[in-house]
Amino acid sequence: MVIYESPFLQIEFYEENNSSLVRWSPKTSEMDEATYKTEMMNYLQATLKAKPDKSIVDTRSLNFPISPELQTWTNVTCFPPLLDMGLNKAAFVVSAEFVTQLSVEQTMESADDNPFNTRYFDNFEEAKIWLLS
Repeated sequence: MVIYESPFLQIEFYEENNSSLVRWSPKTSEMDEATYKTEMMNYLQATLKAKPDKSIVDTRSLNFPISPELQTWTNVTCFPPLLDMGLNKAAFVVSAEFVTQLSVEQTMESADDNPFNTRYFDNFEEAKIWLLS
């Protein structure tokens, strides 16, 4: 079931395996920093309501490089509440566009002692198999 949708982001929640699917859209090329922060806060609120313990984050269409400042903001603002809620496993389906992919990986890796069990994939089905295993 879709629990959040905007031109930039869609979040689905699957009760049967307590997981979520987060998909960034190509419209992210039109985002600015304020829009990114708004979308991340909307993501956080929707996720905290659904309470998945695992998530696939599909960044293949993410066309917004996450600056080092936004990476820090994301780590400080979003990760602690997600951890407290019980999210502990994340599969990232990464963009072929190097700068965006690198910024996503840096965001996760710069989190203090990254507490998430995280892996990166270029294939959605492989990410799903790993996440649900």
